[in-house]
Amino acid sequence: MVWFRAPETWRGMYRYYRRMRRELERVDALFPESRSAQRFGTRQPDTLASASPSDRRAWRLFQLALAGCRLAYRAERVACDRLGVSPGDPWPAIAETK
Repeated sequence: MVWFRAPETWRGMYRYYRRMRRELERVDALFPESRSAQRFGTRQPDTLASASPSDRRAWRLFQLALAGCRLAYRAERVACDRLGVSPGDPWPAIAETK
């Protein structure tokens, strides 16, 4: 049996996000026709409306952390693509998920 343990820190979340984005980019390069299948599901609007206030705060916090991951990833891609910065290890260990 395999148990998923989500990252507990923003750094862990970013490493997990970066790993996912790099893998999607690699698959896009290998199989461009699969790009349309890589759309993520959408949240039902009424789900959040019926959530408890603490769940809504947690959702907003997650959205802020995710926006930070997206921004950091874009900055890293620009640094790698345009400034010649080494992309680093694509699969670094995420300590808090072990």
